Amino acid sequence: MNWDNDEELLDCEKREALVRRTTLLRNHVAKHRAILLAQGTDPAALETAKMEQSLSEFLESEAAVAAAEEVMLQAAAQKAESDLALAVSQLVLLEKMESIPQEQLDAASEESRAQFLSARQELHENREALLGELPIELRREWEERLRPE
Repeated sequence: MNWDNDEELLDCEKREALVRRTTLLRNHVAKHRAILLAQGTDPAALETAKMEQSLSEFLESEAAVAAAEEVMLQAAAQKAESDLALAVSQLVLLEKMESIPQEQLDAASEESRAQFLSARQELHENREALLGELPIELRREWEERLRPE
């Protein structure tokens, strides 16, 4: 059996099977050591300690990889939540900016008005990208809210 490329080692049940196989092999070698040596088997081939050490190192490494993958998945989920919150915040800002009456804009200084209009224009240009980051139901809600009157 070639265990070097055994995909079944990847899940927990399969790792347990590998531990069981290793134990069976160790017990088999211990039970039949004399017969195997009499048949000309290299004594070094009957030493299972190295195999057991390799198995132990493999299982420890696999556990570390699984833990790292879990951390990455949690970080990705948190990033997705943050990205969604940011997109919604920007849409809220766009909604509020678009609702400011013209009289209020006219009363602002020319520099403030220019900054405001520039920021509003940038948000408006990114509107579709922001909506694209939302789940479908939330996107529909925001499309309705941002629809020109």
